[in-house]
Amino acid sequence: TDVDGDGDVDVLSASEADDKIAWYENNGSESFTTHTITTSANGAHDVYATDVDGDGDVDVLSASYAHAHASEIAWYENNGLTSGVRSVSVGTQHTCALTTLGAVKCWGANTYGQLGDGTTTNSSSPVDVSGLSAGVQAVVAGGYHTCALTFEDGVKCWGINTNGQLGDGTTTNRSTPVAVSGLSSGVGMITAGSAHTCALLTSDSVQCWGNNAYGSLGDSSSTQRTAPAAVSSVSGSATFTDVPTSHWGFRYIETLYANGYTAGCNTSPLKYCPDNTMNRAEIAVFVERGIHGAGMATPAQPTSSSNVFTDISLGPTPWYAKWAVALWDDGYTAGCSSSPRKYCPLQGHTRAEGSVFYLRMLNGVSHSPTAATGLFTDMATSWWGAKWGEAAFQAGLIKECTIDPTRTFCPNNGLDRALAAYMMVKAKDLPLTTISASGDHTCLRTPAGTVKCWGYNSAGQVGDASTANRNSPADVVN
Repeated sequence: TDVDGDGDVDVLSASEADDKIAWYENNGSESFTTHTITTSANGAHDVYATDVDGDGDVDVLSASYAHAHASEIAWYENNGLTSGVRSVSVGTQHTCALTTLGAVKCWGANTYGQLGDGTTTNSSSPVDVSGLSAGVQAVVAGGYHTCALTFEDGVKCWGINTNGQLGDGTTTNRSTPVAVSGLSSGVGMITAGSAHTCALLTSDSVQCWGNNAYGSLGDSSSTQRTAPAAVSSVSGSATFTDVPTSHWGFRYIETLYANGYTAGCNTSPLKYCPDNTMNRAEIAVFVERGIHGAGMATPAQPTSSSNVFTDISLGPTPWYAKWAVALWDDGYTAGCSSSPRKYCPLQGHTRAEGSVFYLRMLNGVSHSPTAATGLFTDMATSWWGAKWGEAAFQAGLIKECTIDPTRTFCPNNGLDRALAAYMMVKAKDLPLTTISASGDHTCLRTPAGTVKCWGYNSAGQVGDASTANRNSPADVVN
């Protein structure tokens, strides 16, 4: 079995005579490294590799007979992070990792509960953060506190809270995650400084909380905040009449528009139709522009000899014909049917199909994921779309459909225009508004590339050509 998830075959063994369970790491060229899991397995004679706790790694399950030892079934949780890590964030004396399955694990100093495991015991190896075994989108470590962006686009924090940096309305330290007041949804990004925390909302406005002695919160005051406060003069502006700043997809749709990838669905008034399910004709335009860039020339209309699809008429030629045939020519589609060859242009586009297109936009036309592992309960591993859905999720291109009580993907659900914008921005790495905090100051970068900063400025870290602290955003000068 592949114990460490590196794609080769390792060996797992149990020895009844000396109560030992071990695994042997395949180093190639018939070379193996021994890793002892336990030497007190109570006469285990059978051992199995399986993901017992559903966190995406390989745990070990063992069984013992009732000879000299009591009959027993035991499992050994894999706390290692040899693979499957999406991001890492470092605090003053602790570190946290976000796995590709959306779980959070932390290690290091735990004096104030910053590891989130319900204790204040230091740990030199990763421990699971309580209640965050799935669905987390991002994790950030501050000085002695940690925060996570949840599946629901909300924020939870834990650790030291002397200055209110956990945002729960108190100054009580927490050893397990607590919800930030008023931010159960609508958050697009989080960041943490030494003793303050900030959230960039999906509306592109910003809220901060915690220590504010140097103006780190940007709310035009120096008042400590135990709950989020709005940063002065930072907010988004809606382009489309049907995509208000409160819409979850606002920042992705605005970014797509600003970079020339969409003109919306209607010009007068200007609309995007964010909740409309895309059809296969529309997705052809999105993918072609994703491949060649927003400024690509419109493809030529197909001729009778170049048109491979029997369900696309050339008399008269529909608007989407050139895009569908171009997608075929670029190797990104085989159509919806091979005999006869069809494209099904007006058929609704699904989450599974979108996973194929955007993964190939990210990784190239020849990309094909590894076999499915059963990550989602609603996709059989033998089904063609399972490996694409799993890979798109683990690449951060799309979120789960549900995480409770089980993780599902809803592969046949329609892919709406807001989600298509999200996936396009992720696949193309288009510039979003971003926020970053360090020490006692905070900075914001806009999609246009301008930067505003606020907070402690003793060394000029705000970048406004001064060393005066700033309690509201100041433009970084050229």
